[in-house]
Amino acid sequence: MALRLVDLDTTNGLVRLTEKGATVRWQPITLDLAEHLHEHARARGAVLLTDALLRNHTSQPITSRRYDHLWKRLGERLPWVAVNGVSTHWLRHTTLTWVERHFGYGIARAYATRSRSGTWCSST
Repeated sequence: MALRLVDLDTTNGLVRLTEKGATVRWQPITLDLAEHLHEHARARGAVLLTDALLRNHTSQPITSRRYDHLWKRLGERLPWVAVNGVSTHWLRHTTLTWVERHFGYGIARAYATRSRSGTWCSST
């Protein structure tokens, strides 16, 4: 998730996602979440519109290794996280499965943006 300040619309509650194949779409989020993300980025040193939105306590952009480390730490404290192999990708897959079961294939496909091969694309 290489989100930048420019990818956050705090007025309309949207975040711009760039997915596989350079597909770009605006995903709705709550105005509260948009504002908190903006505050987080600014408090941790994001100034330019091209600066990373998600940053660590030393103001450095969060990397995929950092996400992996966070999931490892969560798994050490919450056994169900480790047992189920919870990760950012796992959350996406689980969410898409829930959307499909509750709202149908067409909605899940639109929500997820499927690849030509028929497998779920991963934007994480």
